[in-house]
Order: sequence, then structure tokens, then C-alpha cells
Amino acid sequence: MARRIITLLTDFGLKDSYVAQVKAVILKIVPDVQFVDISHLVEPQNIVEAAFMLGCSFRWFQKGTVHLVVVDPGVGGQRRPIAVEAGGYRFVGPDNGVLIPAARAAGNEIEAREITNRDLVMKSVSSTFHGRDVFAPVAARLALGEPMDRVGPRVDDVVELNIERPVVDGGEIVARVVHVDRFGNLQTNLHETDPVLTGIEKDNLTVSIMGLRLGNVVRSYSDVEEGGLLALFGSCGYLEIAKRDGSAASEIGVGIGARVVAAGATRANDL
Repeated sequence: MARRIITLLTDFGLKDSYVAQVKAVILKIVPDVQFVDISHLVEPQNIVEAAFMLGCSFRWFQKGTVHLVVVDPGVGGQRRPIAVEAGGYRFVGPDNGVLIPAARAAGNEIEAREITNRDLVMKSVSSTFHGRDVFAPVAARLALGEPMDRVGPRVDDVVELNIERPVVDGGEIVARVVHVDRFGNLQTNLHETDPVLTGIEKDNLTVSIMGLRLGNVVRSYSDVEEGGLLALFGSCGYLEIAKRDGSAASEIGVGIGARVVAAGATRANDL
């Protein structure tokens, strides 16, 4: 029998008891569940960062995994709670766009349902903690095999996340930093398969940020000297700015939203 796996991705942090409360609700319903914490350190209310982290993570899990995402600046408001099924995975969270990029990457067709079945949620629902009282029990029941049509009515107008895409401007590719990892690596929204890179050899890209030219894209952190800044396509396939054995974020003094420019030149010193 396959393991029942529920992943958790939140902006709850590690100081408070919020994550424990969510897990406690799930454990009452699925005592043998296996939890995997993707992260609880998403920048507060940053649904773009959460979507990026989910997109990098979900595909490494077995089919049937339930991904519970609670980054929910609209909790208690008009946004819908939803469950989504795509490509053999199930996703649970708010209808604010955070689930949809990963769901669309998982399969060509997605089935989204608004969570309206009161039998699947807690009897008393806090207006400020749907992660515990709505999303957690629904995720647990989906992990047990609850049919999607039991969740509630189908939703055909899910909120699409407005993620800024890389653009071509004057012959240069302009990207944005969307995530800063614990090493201080600045991860951008430019994926190695993005159409804007069509016809450009990755090794021939030169990258700059905040007017600081980093030179050509390299293949690994060890391709530069200790303490050197570099650009590479990381393990998720996205362009990132890094510092060998250090923090690029601290060195350059930028974070999420910073502008990154890439140009298809043959050598950095030819510019």
C-alpha cells in the first residue's frame, strides 16, 4: 500500500504553534500520514514565492501526494477555499493563484473544486485560521481517497497568479528575483526552457544585476573563485545569482523583485 503523504508549505514561520495545530488536525484523521515540510518560511503573504517553491518541489513526490499550501493574505475575505487535482496530484489551499502554476505543470487538465462540504471541515471554523479548520481536514480526507466531487462544486474560473514573466527589451532579457534561499542565492523567474531563450546558448549569456556585470553563465558554483559572484541555472532550472561560499543577497544588497538582465553575448569582456 502506498504511503499517504501530505506536504505543507506555509508562511507560518517556526516560532509559533500554527504548524503544529495544522498537523494535529490532520493526524486525528490520518494517524499514519507522512508529513513533508516543504517550507514554513515563505515571506509573509508572498504567494508568488510560495508558488515558485511549490513548482520546484511537487513533481519529486509520488503520485497521490496531497500538497497543502497556506499562504493566504485573503483569509476571512471573499476568496474561495479550493482543492485541485492534476496529473495524479492533489493541491489544497486558497483560490488566490498560489496552487495553479504547479497544477498546470502537473497535467494538461486540472479539476478544481470549491470547498463547500461542511462535513469535511471542522465544526467550528475560525475566520483567521482556515489553514487549520478548512484546508487541513480537507487535505487529510483527500489523502484518504475522498472523491473530488465530494469537496464541492466545480470551479472553472480559478484565479490565475499574475507572475511577471521575463521580457525582451532592446535585445536584452529582463527577469526578476522571485525567491532568496537560505544561502542568499537570488533565484529568478527565468527558466532555462523559457521561449525568450530560443536560439541562445545558455553558456553565452552574460548576466548583470543592479548594474553589476557578472560575466557568462557558469555550470556550477565551483567554476568561480571563493567569494566570487556568479550566475547559473540552478537545480530547478531557473537562473540564479549566487556567491561562492557566501550570500549574493547580502553582497549585492537586493532581494525579491530585483531586476536581472541577461544578454546573449559570446564573451563578457567583449562588451
